[in-house]
Formats: sequence, C-alpha cells, structure tokens
Amino acid sequence: MSPARTRVGHAGGFLLLMVGLLLIAWVVDYQGTGDGGLVSLELIDAIGRPFQPPPPGLIGSTTGIGLLLIGGWIMGHLFSIIRLPQITGYLVFGIVLGPGLGMVAPGWPLSLISMAELQYLELVEGLAIGLIALIAGAEIKIGFIRKNSRAITQILGIGIPIILGGVFGLLALSRPLVPFLAEAPIEQALFLCLVVGTLAVANSPATVIAMFNETGATGRLPSISLSTTVCKDLILVILFTILVSVGIGLMGDPAQDRSNGELIGEMAWHLLGSMGMGVVVAMVMRLMITRVGDHMVVFLLAAGFGIAIISETMHLAPLLVGLTAGFMMSNMWPDRTSSFFESMEDVLLPVYCVFFAVTGAMISLEALMDLWPLALLIVGVRLLMIWLSTDIACRVASMDRTTRGWLWTTYIPQAGVSLALALQIQHTFRDMPWSGQFASVILASIAITQLIGPPLMRIGLLKTRTTASEKNA
Repeated sequence: MSPARTRVGHAGGFLLLMVGLLLIAWVVDYQGTGDGGLVSLELIDAIGRPFQPPPPGLIGSTTGIGLLLIGGWIMGHLFSIIRLPQITGYLVFGIVLGPGLGMVAPGWPLSLISMAELQYLELVEGLAIGLIALIAGAEIKIGFIRKNSRAITQILGIGIPIILGGVFGLLALSRPLVPFLAEAPIEQALFLCLVVGTLAVANSPATVIAMFNETGATGRLPSISLSTTVCKDLILVILFTILVSVGIGLMGDPAQDRSNGELIGEMAWHLLGSMGMGVVVAMVMRLMITRVGDHMVVFLLAAGFGIAIISETMHLAPLLVGLTAGFMMSNMWPDRTSSFFESMEDVLLPVYCVFFAVTGAMISLEALMDLWPLALLIVGVRLLMIWLSTDIACRVASMDRTTRGWLWTTYIPQAGVSLALALQIQHTFRDMPWSGQFASVILASIAITQLIGPPLMRIGLLKTRTTASEKNA
C-alpha cells in the first residue's frame, strides 16, 4: 500500500473515531437532560450524603466543550476539503448545535447547547481573545514596517477613512429601516454605526498568513499586504478601545453623574493602562519562558487565561494587553520568545474550534432572519470601499498595475481580531436592548466575509504569482 493511501486510511479511521465519540457524547448529553436519564439530577458526595446540585448549565457546559471541540474539528476539516475556510466550518457547527436553531425551528434535535450553558463557556472566549491578540502583536515587526513605511502610510491613511466612512454612511442613512438603530436614541444609533464602520476596517492576519503559505506567494504584494494588515489591526484596537470607553460613558447609568474629566480618565486608563499592562505581561513572560522547559503549552494556556482574568479584574482591554505583549516579546526578545510562539501551533486548533463554535452558537438566528439583507449590504459596501481605497492608494504610491489590480483581495478576510472586538462590544453592553441584534448582524457579516474572502484572495495571489513568473520568463 502506498504511503499516500496509508495516510488517507489513517485520516479516515481517525475521522470515523471522532464521529463515533461525537455520537456517544450526544447520546449522553441528550439522555442526561431528561428525567430518569443517564445523568441523575440528585448529586451524592463521597460519603453518600445528597447535596445541592450546581447551577443549571454548569455540568452541561463541560459536555458542550467536548461536543464543540470534536464536532467543530470535523466540520472544519470537511470545509477545508471543499476549499472553504475551516473557521467558517466551526461557526456553522456552532449554529447547528446552539440554541438559535431550536428557537427558529422548535423541535430541532441537534440544539444541544443551551443558553444557560453558553454563559459558562465565556472563559474559553477570554482564552482565545488573549491568544489571538498575542499572535497579532507578534506579527508586527519593526524592521518589516520600516522597510514598507511609505506604502503602509498611504494605504492606511486612505483606506481607513474611506472604508469606515462608507459603512458608517450606509448605516446612518439606513437607520429608519434597521430595527435596533431605529429604536435606539440618536446618539446611541450613531455610536453603533461608528462601531460597525470601525469593524469593517479590520482584516485577519491569521487568514492572510495561511493563504500565503497555501499559495506559496512571495514578493512585494504579500509583504505590503501583511505589514498593512497588522498595522491596521494595531490602530483598530486602539481606536476601538477609545470607542468602548466613549460608549460606556454614553450609555452608562445617568445616576452616576460622571463628569467629563472622569470619563477622560477612564478612557486614558482603558487605553494607556492596557498598553502598560501589556509591557508588564511581556516582561514577566520573558522571564518565565526560560524556566518552563517542556511545559510550554501549559504556560501558553496560563498566559491566555491570565490576560483575560487580569483585564477583567482591572477593567482593561484584553486585546490591547495581548497585542502589546506580543509586540514587545517578538521585537525585543525574538530569540528567547520564539519557542513560545512556535508552541501556539499546538494550542490554536482546539482553542479556535471551541471559540468559533461558541461564537456561532451565540448567533441569534431570530434576529438574523430579519436582518440578513443588512448583513449582505454591509459586506457589499465594505468590498466596494476596500477596492476603491486600495486602488486610490496604489495609484498615489505609484505601484505597478498587477499590485494595484489584486492587492485589495488580501484585505477582504475577517476573523480573529474582528470577532473578538464584536464579542467585546456584545459583552460590554449585553444589558442593552440592541445587543443581540447588533451581534447577530456583525457575526453574520464576518461569516459571509470569511466564506467569500479567502477564495477571492486565493485568485488574487495566484494571478500575481502567474504574472510574476511570466515576467521572469
């Protein structure tokens, strides 16, 4: 038997094993939710005394993590076979297992993750956000940026205002037709329009790097694309942190009667305090890395949870803390911290599986059924603004026709940082009446973008690679 066929056989056997485990977990979880099922609701301690059962959803959330991990991995693998992003597969699986389908279609048998269980899975979100921020910060290389500073400045200086302004203008003009904007006070509605416009600027460094590796793209276009993507994310996180602080002041309790000075102080703490904590985290991690030895994966998970817990306790922005820490570690001590970032490859797959599947489970399909035209419209306007701004910037920078024609495709994918920012808004303002609809529209827009973005980016990279080879010939 050939080695290739052996690998296929092993992969198929492993896939069947995962399906079997998923079915067993489903049976246990399904039976355990009913009266007289496999899992008794009466809990007995070590010496036989009954005690109060834990809050609803706590036990089920542990089974839910296993279901999302195994099922998300299978769905992502199936999506990759048909050349679609694995992240989209994770999102779809979360939608299938989440409570949303059960609300839209009563009696849906696969709604195995309840709303009560989702609240206990937020810790996984915190871990993923911390790791995503560390990776994004590590991709910002000072030398890389310095080499392409002129092109980066022009693309960002032209692109950010056009994309943000285009999406903001679309939503502001459409306010009477959008339920959660029409029902909100004018200042809150404009704030939400600004938030969506800011999120439209975001790209996905992880997707960009994965597509470069898949297509073997090299040269000027990939270098400019990656450098502008990571710099844009850095600017975006800072801008978003300021926006969240303004939003907290705008929608806070009027009884608190906070002065403008207090609001500015909170904003400064949220921004500068987060960056300062990122520097502290980087220094601590740099000292610890040499002492963890073979336990790097455990240390990495502890770092992700640590960033989430510290940020929550001290009211800081976890994305900015992780971004600053990753940037410091990658640029100040690259040799000493390289093993840390290399170990992330062993952790990211299961974390991403659960994180994006939980994200999909949180999508309110009831709201999405009413707002899907808006999500498509946001995606369409964003694509138009990306193409327009990139074309103008490339002409100003006197780039060649090939780069000008296809560079815009590398700025389409969204995931990671943009998802984390959207969930941060939902978590911060979860008591607001528009929270569910807003999150559903944003998550749906990102899911659509992840579905169409990588294929378009692949076409652009292959076109530029073909043109370069023809020129060399």
